[in-house]
Amino acid sequence: FFAVNSFEQLCINFTNELLQEYFNTFIFQNEAALYSEEGIEWEPQDFPDNKDVVALLQEGLTGLLPTLEEECFSVGGSSEAWHSKIRRQHASHSCFGIILTEPDVFVVTHFAGPVTYTAAGFMEKNRDQLSSDVMSCLQRSSSDLVRQMFLEHDRTFGTSEVSNASAGPGSPSRRVVKAQRYSVSSQFRQQLQELLCQIRSTDPHFIRCIKPNQKNQPFAGVGGLRPVPLFDRQAVAQQLSYQGVLEAVRVARAGFPVRLKHGDFLREFRCVAPHLFESSSEGGDGAARQAVTELMGTDRVQSLLLSSKDSSGQPSSRTRWAIGKSRVFLKQEPYIALRGECFQVRHAAATRLQAAQRCRSETAAFRRLRRAIFQLQALARTRAAVLELRQRRHERASAALQAGLRTLLARRRFALCGRAVLAAQSWWRGRRCREHFLLHRSHAQRLQRWWRSVLARRRLRRLQHNVLRFQSVWRGVRGRQAAIAFRADRHRLARVVRVLLRLRRRNLAHRAWRAEVLATYRGRGAGGGPCEPAPPKEVLVEDLFHLLNEYEFKQSEVRRLRAETEVWRQRFETLKERAFLRIRGLFARPGEAG
Repeated sequence: FFAVNSFEQLCINFTNELLQEYFNTFIFQNEAALYSEEGIEWEPQDFPDNKDVVALLQEGLTGLLPTLEEECFSVGGSSEAWHSKIRRQHASHSCFGIILTEPDVFVVTHFAGPVTYTAAGFMEKNRDQLSSDVMSCLQRSSSDLVRQMFLEHDRTFGTSEVSNASAGPGSPSRRVVKAQRYSVSSQFRQQLQELLCQIRSTDPHFIRCIKPNQKNQPFAGVGGLRPVPLFDRQAVAQQLSYQGVLEAVRVARAGFPVRLKHGDFLREFRCVAPHLFESSSEGGDGAARQAVTELMGTDRVQSLLLSSKDSSGQPSSRTRWAIGKSRVFLKQEPYIALRGECFQVRHAAATRLQAAQRCRSETAAFRRLRRAIFQLQALARTRAAVLELRQRRHERASAALQAGLRTLLARRRFALCGRAVLAAQSWWRGRRCREHFLLHRSHAQRLQRWWRSVLARRRLRRLQHNVLRFQSVWRGVRGRQAAIAFRADRHRLARVVRVLLRLRRRNLAHRAWRAEVLATYRGRGAGGGPCEPAPPKEVLVEDLFHLLNEYEFKQSEVRRLRAETEVWRQRFETLKERAFLRIRGLFARPGEAG
């Protein structure tokens, strides 16, 4: 699943190899115990193992992980030097390989398959160096998880502490000694060994978890009516290969994968030799084992077992099957051959049963068909008689219907003739009525014309009288308007004259006063007497303010006269409108007076 495999993937695969080795050992021990209990012979070399790849990874000082750990503590050690060393040491190893075109890559053939690793960065990841301050801080963390992760037994900042029994009361109870070598691979292998010890002390059950897709979704189309499961076939096949599931199946098939009890084996394969069990009777385990031995010793079963071949194409031998004390052990190929023969026998028996059943079914169907044909013939004859009876009844009914129809047609013709006579009579009467109506209408039209002429003459006389009344009223209105305008103009002229006279008198008085003031300033009195002294400055200012007040008063008088003029103009317009309404009321109709 990874494009580039590094130190982390090597540790994960090393864990898988150890677990696979424990799985192989566990299966081998169980198989050996079972075969010993059943008292059968078997070949231990058939079981595969992964001891070579485990030895390649951790054996002594030449393994990949011990070599990496040694290189970490060497002066000038690097990932390239470690890669060159393992290439020289394991060039001939069956589980180790190199790629000539890629110098920094090596291949390890694991139990599940070959994996390509990139050597760059192995050294730095194995050292995983942190400063002493960071380690001290993390070891004193308030979180139990963080403190447990960074707490290293017998090691403090690269040193280990031991108890000092000979120390005095004032001296420290522990002393610091030289630090042990520390690396990620060593700590990982130590924890892995502890895990395996714990697993060996339990009753194991092996479970493989397979991830069906990389999208973490159960179905492809969730919104559809029928969602399709999202299953990535290639990813699942890779997981089955790299997790060792296929190899686990191969381990299980290395021994005798098919194990049937004697009774089950007889019930399953007794059809291969039915003549041996014509008079079968229930017995104990010894009888069942004897029956199985007789069944396996028949020529037909022996030919099937000898004709079956293993996966390599070689004919099977005696070790491909065995009879135990309570079970029959078979390899996959003999079991498939026996199942195939059972299928053929049962298929032939099923064919004969089907033929007998079909014959019986067809015979019963033929009898049912013949009875049905007899019933159909009787029904057909009955139907024909019923149809003939209906035909005769239809003929008799049709004769009666014809007679009734002829009677109905005669009555309709008589009724038609009566309606025609009535129509002729009504037409003649209508013509006479129309002639009388036209005559009366002509007389009425003459009367209408005479009456309309009378009304027209009356309207003409009334129109002349109304025109005279309108003229007199309009002349009165115009005269009253002229009188009102004359009186308003006269009143306005009188007011203007009075105002002008008042202004004139004021102007003349002001001129006299101004001449007197000028004469005073020039040094002559009004009568030519001696010069009077000039008035003080305060008097002159007071006179100036008096003149300004008079000017403001005159301006307000002018504005008031303009406002009165506008009021009189509006009153004049109102009088004109009232006069027009009175004139209009003279010509109103008698019904419109209200």
